[in-house]
Amino acid sequence: MTLPDEVGCLSLWLYSVSVSESFRNLMPAGDNPARSGQAPVQISLHYLITPFGNSAEDGYLLLDGVIQFLHDHPVLDLSNANEPTSGRADISIVNLTITEITNLWAALQVPYRPSIACQLRLSPGMRV
Repeated sequence: MTLPDEVGCLSLWLYSVSVSESFRNLMPAGDNPARSGQAPVQISLHYLITPFGNSAEDGYLLLDGVIQFLHDHPVLDLSNANEPTSGRADISIVNLTITEITNLWAALQVPYRPSIACQLRLSPGMRV
């Protein structure tokens, strides 16, 4: 899908950061079990994505494009040629309850707009 340049923009709001408890009991890769070491940490970043179009239709087109992109690219390559580390992030759309959505928009202190929530799970050991 191709959208004209004048359609609008997206707002990306980080509303929560969480640590996956399932990785806390794992040994670091390549470490000797006899040595003490830090377990890998998997961080999840929770975002609210909101389109701001020139019209309601433009906003829905933007939102449709975001949903399609997230569907087509559930894994993002975060490797950087300038950094020695590489990594990946798994991204998925999150279904929020009406209470969660209401609380998020109340925290933003702006009127509700159609939006989607997504979760970005960074691979363990990545530097943010």
